[in-house]
Amino acid sequence: MLVRRFDRLREEASVQLGAADAGAAFFGVFRRLVADAPTKIAIGTALFDADQESPGQTKTGKEDAAFRASNELRKVVGALLRNAQEAGAVRDDVELPEVYALLVAMSRAAHRDAEVRERALTIVFDGLAPHRSL
Repeated sequence: MLVRRFDRLREEASVQLGAADAGAAFFGVFRRLVADAPTKIAIGTALFDADQESPGQTKTGKEDAAFRASNELRKVVGALLRNAQEAGAVRDDVELPEVYALLVAMSRAAHRDAEVRERALTIVFDGLAPHRSL
């Protein structure tokens, strides 16, 4: 079940790789991942696990399949991040581990009030945006 969910999320995110607005694509996928988390709390855990495992480490059985599926999603999120940075929509100093830390935190808190979640996402997105000179 978790593998199918990650595969579906990866497919949805992959469609956004060719989006005309790379920033909107990145932030839209971020929002979608957070919105999907309450339906399966294991998503936050699996996102965290994918961020913690080093290359070459494997798990066994069903966990291994979920890890691989999560890792494939991670690659797409990384590509969306690079596209958004190249488009000037995301700070250049942001790297995928920071994005995943924010995704994990927001995913674990996603079961909270939807209004609070949206305000928190706005704050996170403001922090990811390039600094504007005054």
